[in-house]
Amino acid sequence: MGRDGADAFAVKVENDKKAGTCFDPARGALPLWVWAREWLDRRVIGESTRRNYEGFVRNHLVPRLGRKTLAGLARRDCEKFAKDVHGCGAGSDSRRAFPTRRGVRWTR
Repeated sequence: MGRDGADAFAVKVENDKKAGTCFDPARGALPLWVWAREWLDRRVIGESTRRNYEGFVRNHLVPRLGRKTLAGLARRDCEKFAKDVHGCGAGSDSRRAFPTRRGVRWTR
């Protein structure tokens, strides 16, 4: 294995190809605010939950991260975002956010 993880990444890519898992590289150029809008549009949720999510996206996500592309979004960006949002009182519970390929995973 290479020190920088390149070998592990190459193995993962090969395994993903064998499993038929593929990602559209063009989606990586999509700004986060566009992805967030599309994500919200696909949710089957109640109206009050939708309003809550829309407010969070509009008031917190877009101002802090909305211009970043999906490919340009790093773990440290998400960690700083979670810290900033928690510090301003939004998301005042004890959960932590971790970015995943499918969205955000919350843990206690």
